[in-house]
Amino acid sequence: MGFVFFSNKLGNFRRRLYVAAACCLVCGCATVTPGTSPEEIHLFGVPAALNLDNIPGPDGVGVRIYASTTTVAKGLAIRSGTLDILMFDTPGQATNPEANKPRHMWSFTPNQLKLVSGETSMGLGYRLALPWGPDKPPGHSVTVIARYVPRKGKPIYSSPSTIGLTVK
Repeated sequence: MGFVFFSNKLGNFRRRLYVAAACCLVCGCATVTPGTSPEEIHLFGVPAALNLDNIPGPDGVGVRIYASTTTVAKGLAIRSGTLDILMFDTPGQATNPEANKPRHMWSFTPNQLKLVSGETSMGLGYRLALPWGPDKPPGHSVTVIARYVPRKGKPIYSSPSTIGLTVK
């Protein structure tokens, strides 16, 4: 994935517009009322399942998460609340995560996220390899979404990303 961040000559508004358009095309984004930090969560899924042990076959998924606000286009640190990654068997289940129970869920505090953080051209992000353990999916793909749960206020969801279960 190669995103190019534009020079300051374009101004903050145009830069945010280009980044928002790119994110919506690639991964989508979810926005809530301004003033919450972060205001948007972006999830990029690795296109195929991962083999995280020495036994042949898939046993997890890989994602990269970025948090942003409407005033800062690059990824920001998550300093409070909780970040959850929810894995569903179908895209339909992921469209209504509050009503459907995920097959598996991973939760991370800000201190845990620091250990997997890194800078890219998109800003600070979190790179996660997530084993599903005994919750192996039955189908040919899974759909994952990220959920940021702030200390106060409503959760913020990313758009879903479907990942094939063929190991690459």
